[in-house]
Amino acid sequence: MWADRVLTKKEVFYFFLVASMFYVFPIIHADFRYIDDNWRSLLLDYDQWRDQGRMLLEYTLTGLSLVPAKVNMFPLPLFVSIGVMAAAMASVTMYFFSGPSLFTCLVFLPLLCNPFFLGNLTYQYDGPGMVLAVSAAVFAITNNAKSAAVRCLVSAILIAVVLALYQLTVSVFVGLCVVEFVWNVRNKKPINDVLSVVVTRAGQLMAGCLIYFFSAFQLASDERGRLLPLNMDWWEGVSTKLLLTMNKVMLLFNPALWVVASILLVTAGFSYLMWMRHFKEMKGGTLGRAVVVGLYLLAVPILVLCVPGAMLFVAEKSLDARNYIGFSVVLVFLFLLSYELFSIVRKGMAWFLVVPTMMMFSLSYTYGQVLIAKKELEVAMATYIAYDLISRSELNTKRVFYYMSHGISNNWIPSAHGAMTHMPVQRYILSGSNAMLFPEFFPRLGVTNVVNGYFKGFQSEITALKKEVCEPVVDNPFYSICVVGDSGFIAIKNRADSEDYTERFKP
Repeated sequence: MWADRVLTKKEVFYFFLVASMFYVFPIIHADFRYIDDNWRSLLLDYDQWRDQGRMLLEYTLTGLSLVPAKVNMFPLPLFVSIGVMAAAMASVTMYFFSGPSLFTCLVFLPLLCNPFFLGNLTYQYDGPGMVLAVSAAVFAITNNAKSAAVRCLVSAILIAVVLALYQLTVSVFVGLCVVEFVWNVRNKKPINDVLSVVVTRAGQLMAGCLIYFFSAFQLASDERGRLLPLNMDWWEGVSTKLLLTMNKVMLLFNPALWVVASILLVTAGFSYLMWMRHFKEMKGGTLGRAVVVGLYLLAVPILVLCVPGAMLFVAEKSLDARNYIGFSVVLVFLFLLSYELFSIVRKGMAWFLVVPTMMMFSLSYTYGQVLIAKKELEVAMATYIAYDLISRSELNTKRVFYYMSHGISNNWIPSAHGAMTHMPVQRYILSGSNAMLFPEFFPRLGVTNVVNGYFKGFQSEITALKKEVCEPVVDNPFYSICVVGDSGFIAIKNRADSEDYTERFKP
């Protein structure tokens, strides 16, 4: 079959490049400014990347723009990062398979096509850096420098790069190390060689963390990454987050996906158990064999922990879809094990991998439509407010308006109700950090006196204004506008009515 034909390295790269471009097309087409993109696009630089120890992300964007500012160049940075990611996926495919085919390429496509990674890709500023971080994690596994010392140094530097771009992406490196270990067992490598690789990877990870600690981390000042205190509540905090992660992963599944997932889990589980027979055939001592068996049994739990990754151990309680970067390696692991069993039973059965791959693309394209629906609602809301601010004599002379949104109705989108009902993970990917509308949207409509009412620089003024009587000049189902002196408030209301507006018309 043509799908079984051995591909050259160049053909593998072009496959990943084309597939990746198709995958991110809905996000590029939507051109949606996602959460932080709204204030970053106005060059309101609060040094958040520097404060969070993500210096390389800042340098990457300023380097691409060739100006000393982080201007919005979307989608150019995404195109560049996707090219690098395609090279990384080609590299890891060649690393695991000397004679790759179309099906083996599908095995590693989830490194990008992770459903939870769609939120990361949506960021016009942060997204490309996150893609580059995943790429660096992959290259840290596959770099093939001739000297062992140089190979270890390069991998350590790449891990430091991962951390300086987006720290959570280190879970991809850890997950791929687990996949590599299981693959070495499958290939019946000598016990000492298998353990040597494990020790080498652990050393590379530690060295990379040290390089990062003595470089970019020294500039970090944000408390966001503070670890959970080691007290009586530590285990409860970690287990609660792990349970929440599993519940959010379950949002992916509908009846059809449950069938596909069950087949993948059964076939992958069978391969995983089947490879245990190889312990007897691996050359080495009894103690080393016992260690390999123990690590092999820990492979699945470690991969599960890689889904939330470091977020399990930080004090921040919220877990967004974009934190689950490690889920991509879980998918790679399932695809790899299933592919092996399909290849043994019957080559043609590997076509089954096309089904979950198409489902990932389907989710991406549906998500693109949800972004467009969200964007259209934002444009309408901003237009309504801008018209009131400009056309009403009580409002068009005011110096400043403080904009305050309501968190509960952040993702109230009637036109996307169907998609988010049948694919509940869509709402989670869109993120509860979204607002109904961001104040930085108004300059697009020529309104330049609307500022964020929650920004710390305005708090004292807002507190003083709130003590005065504020009668609404405009009051409608979406928002109210009131004035105090030469200032005003725009308060977005919570939409408590159902998104499914058709239900009131049903017989």
